[in-house]
Amino acid sequence: GEWFPKSERPVAAGWAGVGFSIGAMLAPPIIYFAHASFGWQGAFMFTGVLALLWVILWWAFYHNPEQHPNLSRDELAFIKQDNEPAPVKLPFLTALKTVSKNKRFYGIAIPAFMAEPAWAVLSFWVPLYLAKEHG
Repeated sequence: GEWFPKSERPVAAGWAGVGFSIGAMLAPPIIYFAHASFGWQGAFMFTGVLALLWVILWWAFYHNPEQHPNLSRDELAFIKQDNEPAPVKLPFLTALKTVSKNKRFYGIAIPAFMAEPAWAVLSFWVPLYLAKEHG
């Protein structure tokens, strides 16, 4: 949230969700190509190298808004316009009790918990079945 004012965070989170979905669609064919070209060990190496490259680029180029060399004062003011101070960090058990009393948490957690098995089947077992049965 440090790069978006509070009023813009839902839009940013929505676009992040779009990016996650696109990544989930692109990953299987990329991994299949890597596996077909280099074997399963090569597929692991390929994804590991991509992850390492991402980390290096992130460390090299990421800055928080206050330290970014190309961010104007107006842009920083826009980002900080309706931000609240950082909340006090609660002990783990206190935070767990607080979350467990929130009905909104269950409104998100239960559907996600129910959808994960279907997503896992579609992501892992269906491609294996199709490759084995239909080449």
